[in-house]
Amino acid sequence: MKKRDLTSEEKSLWKRTVRDVSPMKDPSNDILPPHKRPVFRQSDKLVEEKLRHHGMPSNIGATRSGPDPFKSGDPRADRHVRRGRAPIDATIDLHGHTQVTARKTLLAFLLNARLSDKRCVLVITGKGASTVPGLPSRGVGSGVLRARLGDWLREEPFRELVVRASPAHPKHGGGGAFYVFLKARTRRKI
Repeated sequence: MKKRDLTSEEKSLWKRTVRDVSPMKDPSNDILPPHKRPVFRQSDKLVEEKLRHHGMPSNIGATRSGPDPFKSGDPRADRHVRRGRAPIDATIDLHGHTQVTARKTLLAFLLNARLSDKRCVLVITGKGASTVPGLPSRGVGSGVLRARLGDWLREEPFRELVVRASPAHPKHGGGGAFYVFLKARTRRKI
C-alpha cells in the first residue's frame, strides 16, 4: 500500500500543532521499552519473612493446587467486571519476566497490595507471541505467563491472598491482563 503525501492544509496544521514543542533534553526521561524497564524485585528471604509475619504459609515453592480462582459464583460482581467497572487499586506488568521471576515478583506485589488494603489489582501478562521459535504455533493467547497465572493463583501462598480472578475488560488490556481480587486483611488483636 502506497503512502500518500500530506496536503498543504495538513502540513500547516501540523506546523501549528508542533510550533511550541521542543526536543527532550534528557534522553533518560524517554519511555523505556519493556525489556529495559526497571524491575521490582524482592529477595525470597524478605518475601518469606513478610508471609510468616502476617501468619501466612511461607512455602513459596509449594505445588498443592486449590479451587479455580476464575470461578466466582457472584453474578453481580461478574457483570461489573465484564463492563470494565472494576476499581483498580494497583497494576503490575510482567512483560519481560521469566516464569521464575514473574512468580516471585507477582507474589511480592500481591502481598504488598494486600498489606496496603488494596482489593482489586490488574496483572498484565501479555497475550503471548503468536509464533515462538521451536514450538508449534497455537495462535494469539499462547503466552507462557498468561497460561501460568491460573496455576500460580491455585497454589499456596497465593490462595491465602486471592479471592478470585477474572479476565480484564478490553480497555484494561483484554486477553493480556487479569483482575485479581484480594482477600480483606484481618486485623490482629493484641
